[in-house]
Order: sequence, then C-alpha cells, then structure tokens
Amino acid sequence: MFRTRHSVEMRVWRFLSLVLLVACSSSTTPPGPGVRPSPPPTGDAGFPEPTRPDAEVPVPSPAAVPSLPVYGGHGTVVGDQLFFADPERDLVSRFVIEGDVLREAHRIELPAGSVPFRAVGVATELHVTLRGSGRVARVAGDALVGTYEVCRAPRGIAWDAERGRVLVACAGGELVALDPEGHEQRRVMLEPDLRDVVVDDTGAIFVSVFRAADVLELDVTLAVRARHALPDERATDPTAYDLVSEDRVANTAWRMRATPGGGVEVLHQLSTTRAVQVAPGEEMPPDHAGYGAISEVPVCVRPVVSNALTRLSPTGEATSTRIGGGALAVDFVRTDRAYLALAGVHDFLGPSAAIARVEVIVAPTEVGTERCVGISHVQGAVGGGVAVEALFGRLVFYSRDDRAMLVDGVWEALPEAAEVRDLGHTLFHGLPGVQITCASCHAEGRDDGLVWDFGEGPRRTQSLLGGIGATAPFHWRGDVADFGGIMERTFAGQMGGFVPSPEWVALVESWLDTLEVDVATVDSAAAERGAVVFAEAGCPGCHQGALGTQPESVELDGSSWQVPMLRGVGLRAPFFHDGCASTLRQALDGCADHAVHPGAEALSAAQRDDLAAFLAAWD
Repeated sequence: MFRTRHSVEMRVWRFLSLVLLVACSSSTTPPGPGVRPSPPPTGDAGFPEPTRPDAEVPVPSPAAVPSLPVYGGHGTVVGDQLFFADPERDLVSRFVIEGDVLREAHRIELPAGSVPFRAVGVATELHVTLRGSGRVARVAGDALVGTYEVCRAPRGIAWDAERGRVLVACAGGELVALDPEGHEQRRVMLEPDLRDVVVDDTGAIFVSVFRAADVLELDVTLAVRARHALPDERATDPTAYDLVSEDRVANTAWRMRATPGGGVEVLHQLSTTRAVQVAPGEEMPPDHAGYGAISEVPVCVRPVVSNALTRLSPTGEATSTRIGGGALAVDFVRTDRAYLALAGVHDFLGPSAAIARVEVIVAPTEVGTERCVGISHVQGAVGGGVAVEALFGRLVFYSRDDRAMLVDGVWEALPEAAEVRDLGHTLFHGLPGVQITCASCHAEGRDDGLVWDFGEGPRRTQSLLGGIGATAPFHWRGDVADFGGIMERTFAGQMGGFVPSPEWVALVESWLDTLEVDVATVDSAAAERGAVVFAEAGCPGCHQGALGTQPESVELDGSSWQVPMLRGVGLRAPFFHDGCASTLRQALDGCADHAVHPGAEALSAAQRDDLAAFLAAWD
C-alpha cells in the first residue's frame, strides 16, 4: 500500500535531510548572516530535524510577489564583481568579496513582472534577459539605463566581443543579434525551445535546446553548421566505478557554459524512460517506490532521473560524467572541480542542501563499500540553491529564501526582500522519498519531451502549464478523476512520498494554475489563416474554449483518449501519447499507427501548414 503520513514517512523525511551529506566536508546548517560556518559535522550530524509535511506547519502569509518555478542559473561574473538576478523579486544585485566577506554592493530594482534570468557583461554594461517582458535590461554604473525589445520569450544571452554584438536566444525559436545599445542587426529562426547561447574562447557560437538537450553549433552568419546531440547512456557502456550503466536518454539541459580554451559544458539530465507503475493499494517492497529506491546511502543508486555533465570539445567530441544519486541540479560552475546548485527541497521550513561538489565517493554498503562519481554536500540554505558562481576561486550561491551566500566565508545581512515562499511551490520542488522532484520530469512546470513506458504502452510526459486544474480528468486515458488522484498515484506511489491531504493537494494545484505558457514564434499571417481553417474544419468540436480541450475522452484510432490542452502546444513536441509526431504538421498528417487527424482529411497542404502555425501560437 502507499505510505501513509504516520508510517515510514517519518524515517523517509528524516533520511532526506542526510541524503546529500555523504562525505560532508563543510557546515551542513548555514550560519546566519555575518557568522562564519561551523566545523564539519561528524557521525550523523547534519540539518536540524526536517519539518515533516504531516506536522502542524504554520502557513506563511501569501507571497508578496508571485512564486515562480525554479529556472536555475541566473548569475554571472564580470571582472571582479558578481551579479545575481532574482526572477521572482525583479532584482539584480551586485556583490563583491572584501577579504573574507561577501557584501551586496548595490541592488537594482526592475519593473514589476520583468523576471530577470540570464546575464552577461557587455563592454562596460550588464545585460539581462527579462522573461516576463520580452526585453533585455541594460545596467551601467549601478543604474538601469534602459531596456530593449528582443522577442516574446528571451532566455540565454552572450556577448560576441570579436564581432561587437549581443546574441539572445529565445524559447520561441529565434536567435537575435543586436548592437550593444539594443539595435537589431540580424534575426534567424532556428527551432523552438532554445535555452542558452554561448560564445567560447575561440569565437565559436553554441546554442542549447532545453528539453532535447541538443547543442547547435553556428557559423558567424548564425546558420547551423553542426548539431550535437548530447550522448544517451547505454547499458552496454563501460561501468564507471560501481555506477551501473543503464539505458538512459539525455534531456533537459539546465545550463550550458563555455569551457576554457574552447567548447562548452552542459548540465543535463539522464532519464531511463522506464518505470514501475504502482497501482493504488499495491504493496511495494520496503524502501522502494515506482521511480526508484529509497536507500540509506544512495550514492551509487540512481532514480529514474539523474544528472550528468557533458563536455563538448571544439572538434565536437562529447565526454560525459554520469553522477550517482538523484537531486534537482539546476546550475553548475567549475573551479578546481564541478559544483552543482541543488534546488530540491527536503525541508519545508529549514535549510536544504544547496551546493554539492562532484567527486568520487566511497560509501559503505551492507556487504562492503561502493565507489562512484557522486555529490558531496557542501552547504545548505532555506529553499535550496538556484544559482552558483565562482569569484576569485570562491564559491557563492543564491537561494530563493536566504539569497546570496559565500561558501566557507562570511556574508552580510541582506536588506529585507519580498516573501516568495509558497507551499505548493515547495511541495512541487520537494524530495519526498526517491531523490527526484516533480520538477525533475516537469522542469519549470513543463515536460521533459520524453515518452515513458509504465507497462501500459508508451506515454508522453504531459505539460502542467496553462491552467491544468481545469482539464480533469487527468492522464492520457482520463483514468484519474482529480488532482488528488494524481498526487496519490505519482507523489506517493511513484515518488515514495506521503499521501497528501486535500489541503496540500489544493496548494499544489493552485500554484500550478498560476504558471503561464510560452509559444513558438510563427508567421502571423499564416496563423491568422490557420484560425479560419481551425473553425471551418470543425476542430472546436473537441478543442473547446480558451484551453482548447474538453473533459470527455474521444475515440481516436480505435481507442479512447483525453483531448490535450492546446495552450503552449507549440513548445511541446513530440505529440500524441506515443510521441510519434515530431512536429504539429506531422500530427495533422498522421504518424505511426495514427491516421490523418480528424478534420484534416480534406485540407490541402497549405491549409495544414496554416493550421499548424495557428496551433503553435496558441496561448
């Protein structure tokens, strides 16, 4: 049966406070502002007793600003200064290290709803992409000197110093080149879901594709000259120490950085795409759940989603480091070795592991020891870590609650900032049992672009954006009546967590319903023509209203399926429950065992193109 609140959950949540503390080398409880960290703990010392979700948890006042999904990686170093953007509070802060003290030297307030993300030094300025407004902010001399429009969904940004241009990658598919004052020089369409753009030491240009974890290598005209798919893992690969090789698919490229001397390095996920489906009431082995094991020392044990770092050399050769354990790693930086920012929360009120070092770890087992590349906890913070940078070899990380911290040093108290804590957000990013979070498969509330096998046929991960609470019943078959059933089957049965109360379910569902969608960039004239085609072809019969769905299942290819929501569908490839269609046009034409989509049979090729454009722009 599923674990209940008063069974093994006490042990599970207590264990989670120690999950990442193997081979600890530093303080596990973050000291208060202005206090030097304590010596390394011994034995079982670690975080304070975590607050269990079934305890009486004081609900904080409503957040003063919207609580956004964890994006990860919104810091940069420019010369001798460090900058962190705060997407939720619309702030950009400049930090300096003076001796052994981290100090916030200045704070720039941006217009409400800006949602600052990636940042880069441009000559004497700092430029920051603003996810919320479709613009880029220019900061000079500790002042916001202006913003410039770039695209609807800006993501990564880079300074191409050799050619005197700023490059901005957009989730809609555009890559835009501008001069330092924001005047557009060139705009090219690459493909939807772009994430980072990097110019390496040799002047080579790379752009990452977020969920696919592909890297596009461009020439100076911004044309694609090579596509590098980060390598999947195979069960036949040589074993790295005691970490058993498995069939895993590379996905979700959280962060890409330039490598000294040329090339790039990418932090991404590796997913098995196979999992045990735990049915309600089914008995599971002790310390196990559908998405993996709950082990006392899970150093070399990986859940269905794990982490990896892959280096791409200037010649295109890829070298991957597979990392044992799980956790939600959303940013990385290298000094003497790699350090990860961990955003998974194991304690709702106290500190969670925030920074971990990637290294070879030897851990005890029941029959001896095991050795593999894993993560050693370095320091914690309330809310976990969402960004990490290195300034003069010193590690500094940023958390949602405690904000900027200097590892192994002293930091000054930061001025009060708006409350962002939302318990629905915390549960979504929480580590309930198995070392993964809801965000591991639903990064930023979206989907991983993968097709999974739960023993009932292929099932494409579904996005949670755009008002998911109004689309019940859930799952492709519509076999889960409400969101409480989703939490029971997935959070409890698959992830090894507790069975949430209706109050906890409502918190998660209400938080998810605050998340907006982004759309692919399309030809507006084609989309307008496609709107007419959509209506005349009878599509609204199933795809109703603003969400483009209906509660009733429909017959398709001889089976009954739920009608997927159309908001944001342009950034949700591949399509159908089995992922057989890589484009919306292919979904209309039919693929694998799917016939031409109902309503599209009599449409011309041009009409289908226009209809695909209309669907891709649905927001």
